Amino acid sequence: DTPVSPYLFVSLSPRVSSTGHLDPASVGKIIKRRFAAYARTLVNAGAIDSADADTLVPHVSGHSLRVGVDQDLIAAGVDIG
Repeated sequence: DTPVSPYLFVSLSPRVSSTGHLDPASVGKIIKRRFAAYARTLVNAGAIDSADADTLVPHVSGHSLRVGVDQDLIAAGVDIG
């Protein structure tokens, strides 16, 4: 297995268009790939079953990540308004 980077958006230059930002479809693919790599580390550590990882990965999205981050920020007392 490849070591998991702590950075979500690594090696982006091939995916950044001439407009200087990522295509929205690329963001979802990157998030799924990074989450799949993280899920593999959890499986390898015995924290979750492989079947659970296979079930979770397809349901991860950019939207779910943003909502989760917002919830964490609100719980930490950050005004996100």
